[in-house]
Amino acid sequence: MPLKELEVKYAPRRQRPYKLSDGGGLHVLVQPNGSKLWRLKYRFNGKEKLLSFGKYPDVTLATARAKRGEAKALLADGVDPAALRQAEQKEPSVGFGDCLTGSTMPFRRHDR
Repeated sequence: MPLKELEVKYAPRRQRPYKLSDGGGLHVLVQPNGSKLWRLKYRFNGKEKLLSFGKYPDVTLATARAKRGEAKALLADGVDPAALRQAEQKEPSVGFGDCLTGSTMPFRRHDR
């Protein structure tokens, strides 16, 4: 049975972490300290994997469901969502060469 927003909001703390499932591999992990983390459990190339979407309430139930849909679409296209996320995080936004262009270049001294 799909989760309701209030079930997630008022999920009680327990001594051990536990999961509240929404279906389709999406669940919220409730930690003993009360924090809640959205995760998607899926299989890719025969291996079971987990993809985290963020903490509740920063990521709402509707947002987590939308992210699950995006991840499932990637899986249908044969793309691992976790590997795609890692590749995006590894790309530098500004490289070292970008820092040496523009106004800093005229001040370099070559006469040493």
